[in-house]
Amino acid sequence: MKHNELYRQCRLVKKIRGGETIQTSYLPAEFAKEGRIVKIREDDGGWDDGWVIRVVGGSLTEEQLAALERAHRRFERESTRA
Repeated sequence: MKHNELYRQCRLVKKIRGGETIQTSYLPAEFAKEGRIVKIREDDGGWDDGWVIRVVGGSLTEEQLAALERAHRRFERESTRA
């Protein structure tokens, strides 16, 4: 992440056999343009191409996004214990 970079929340859509799959992701603001086709990094480090940015939403700073990611990981860890 670049220092002080803004990230925009984007709804991403990818066509699959029989329909489409949707996911929400934060992308650097410079890439967050409706209609743009992007690649996203998979959990294994590979790239998944062909995602279309359908909706661009609010923005977060690098620091805010890092805090959100930490909170999400904490929630996932605690919810698996229950």
